[in-house]
Amino acid sequence: MGLCLAVALALSMAAAAPAGASCTGPPNAIWTGTAVGPRQSGTWEDYVTVSPESPPGSGVMAVEGHAEYIGQFEGLPEAFTGDIVNGIVECNGNESLAVPWTGTIGSNHYSVYVSYLGHANDTEASGTWENHLPPPYHEAGTWSGTLYAAAQSQGSQQGTVELINPAGTLATSLSAAPAPPGLPSGGVAPVGALSYEVTNVAPGTTIEVILKLPIGSTPTTVYKYVGGQYVQVPFSEAQIHGTEVALKIADNGPWDEDPTPGVIQDPLIPVYQPGPAPRLSRLTPTKGPAEGGTQVTITGTGFTGGTTVEFGSTEAKNVTVSSATSLTAESPPGVPGKVDVSVTTPNGASVVSSKRHFTYKKPKKAKK
Repeated sequence: MGLCLAVALALSMAAAAPAGASCTGPPNAIWTGTAVGPRQSGTWEDYVTVSPESPPGSGVMAVEGHAEYIGQFEGLPEAFTGDIVNGIVECNGNESLAVPWTGTIGSNHYSVYVSYLGHANDTEASGTWENHLPPPYHEAGTWSGTLYAAAQSQGSQQGTVELINPAGTLATSLSAAPAPPGLPSGGVAPVGALSYEVTNVAPGTTIEVILKLPIGSTPTTVYKYVGGQYVQVPFSEAQIHGTEVALKIADNGPWDEDPTPGVIQDPLIPVYQPGPAPRLSRLTPTKGPAEGGTQVTITGTGFTGGTTVEFGSTEAKNVTVSSATSLTAESPPGVPGKVDVSVTTPNGASVVSSKRHFTYKKPKKAKK
């Protein structure tokens, strides 16, 4: 009982392991994953910290942190929390730890001590868990998870920032600091100035790094702080979708501040800037098949990060903001006929006009 919970903890321990291969993993991280046992299964999220090698050069690091687990035990809901005990991770990615879990299964409260073993490489980890209970309560199972570097916001919107790096690369750091003075007029740094490093990048390639900001951040643009001045990152390089900022960074490109091939460093400041609600002036094309999939270019004003587009009452896919006056969106499936097209940003929604609509065409009848 409560064994599932233990699984979550194992994952958290693994968070340190990715640091393993090079001994340069993120000192703070979030693990998310799943755990399975004979009578239970669930999902977990752990926040962990990893100490430096002790003693230096030993290849051994200590891990501590807090974990939460939500799952099912023989059909009953499970909810457990726990703190890592004796967490150890080695530079080769091997790790071990234990967690005393406490929580509920159904309406009953339980405590269970669980040990974990596992191995992590880059952003992925997996292993086994086993509780320390006598039969018939003894159980063992498996866990797996994904690691995201993490940092606590140093801006107006408090919460945890997560960095999602591509598979095969390694996030070695993510940190937040108060934004430097001189923020553009009206701008608010929801999480402060963020810095990160990603290694194991194929030299000369472009990767996409996603920063997940705390709920409520609603950034509209991204800035770099260069030579004591704020410089806006082009929309083409920093797409914003709600609280997520997707960055396209080329190794040794204009936004990579590390000259070493295969290493990307990219300090930035997500900013919310109040402005006018968006306005639409033109759609190209104005017609498309009812099954959707038409790439529509929308021109107007007031387009920012965090923009959504609706065809009628259905949200469009693959919205890309090219500039404050132009964006593209893929039409969703619709019913033959005309629908209004609207654009919504953190600053409001466009006024619906019959002059700016999209027509779904009827399918052509097959010739006999």
